[in-house]
Amino acid sequence: MVTEVLLESAFSVVDIFWVSKLGSGAISVVGLTEPLVSLILSTSMGLGIASGAVVARRVGEKATDQVGLAAAQALILSGCLSVLLGIVGWCTASVWLRLLGASSLQIVLWSSYSRLLLGGCSTIIFISVFNALFRAVGDPAVCVRTLWLANSANLLLDPILMFGIGRFKGFGIAGAAIATTSGRSIGILYQMIVVARKHSKLTIRKSHFRFDSHNMMSIFKTANAGIAQFYISDISWVAVAKFIQHSGAEALAAYVIALRIVNVTVLPGWGLGNAAATLVGQNLGAHKPERAERAVWMTGKYAALLLAFLGGADILLSATIVQWFSPSDVVTSEAAVDLAILGTGFVFYAYSILMAEAFGGAGDTITPTLVSIFCYWCIQIPLAWILSDHWGARGAIVTVPMVEGLYAAICIVLFRRGTWKSQTL
Repeated sequence: MVTEVLLESAFSVVDIFWVSKLGSGAISVVGLTEPLVSLILSTSMGLGIASGAVVARRVGEKATDQVGLAAAQALILSGCLSVLLGIVGWCTASVWLRLLGASSLQIVLWSSYSRLLLGGCSTIIFISVFNALFRAVGDPAVCVRTLWLANSANLLLDPILMFGIGRFKGFGIAGAAIATTSGRSIGILYQMIVVARKHSKLTIRKSHFRFDSHNMMSIFKTANAGIAQFYISDISWVAVAKFIQHSGAEALAAYVIALRIVNVTVLPGWGLGNAAATLVGQNLGAHKPERAERAVWMTGKYAALLLAFLGGADILLSATIVQWFSPSDVVTSEAAVDLAILGTGFVFYAYSILMAEAFGGAGDTITPTLVSIFCYWCIQIPLAWILSDHWGARGAIVTVPMVEGLYAAICIVLFRRGTWKSQTL
């Protein structure tokens, strides 16, 4: 699972590497698109958490036919949401960029990236939900192979579709979006082939693609709160980016680069969190709640130690790392400081990720959602606003590790109370 999430991050890393060749203006547009794509990712993660929790519970209950039925309900729900979000994303991409502060010139030159990426959001949702289903049945190796294929395609297509080859002139920044969407599509095709095999751990038959009220409502109710939880944090990220933008395009470009690096570095924490969520769901289904809790605390120790090491590396090597992605010396120096600041909170990130995933694995997405509202909306947004007025971009950035620490502490206290053990799905 750690390998899986590392591979998932490669899409954005490869994109930002090639887009940086077009200058800080293009990077800024990618940065402004990031919150919009994050909303799609949040939808896919919320669906994935809910789908994985329900399917893992059925696995623990040894209800074989119900596993396939629940998985089919997840895919039906994913298809409906994909169509809706894809149409909205394609039609409103330029509007959102303008609202987020992009200039008219940036929208004319580079909005095609946002429109294509948002319009093709079905690939983001399906690859995420399919992977959650494979994890829930205990076959994460398929997820890794899926993302190897998808990333290999993206890595090959990005420079070709952006800058061309031979007589083909390329599509510029739009090529990055086409490459990413095409790579994910190849991954989804592989997942469908695996499901169709006779001996697949995830067996979904045609007969499963019917409306089943119990499984559908379990996924829908759990997903609603799960998606809301991620949307809440995404809106907070949008606000922080907006405050940083007041310091100029180079400040925003530096923040985007630093944040992309951090998002990659913390991915092992997400992998361990996914593992904990699967163990929680399966053990609750098998009526072993104490074993589920023990798995979470063990995973927490591993995640904290690993991310503490990786965060230290980000701090010590910040100037070297950002040079790989920066288009100018000014952006490089700014991004190095931003990365060092964000690197101070890696232990907090470990537990905030783990706790959210553990609650989600139990099917309790309400608790982390309420904590998110308090931490991100009631604390981070007003604090970032105040500090950015005094210290500019730096003031907004320092709120990230502070608030993640608060979120982790509150979730740990609530998790110890154990109410999640009685969650029904």
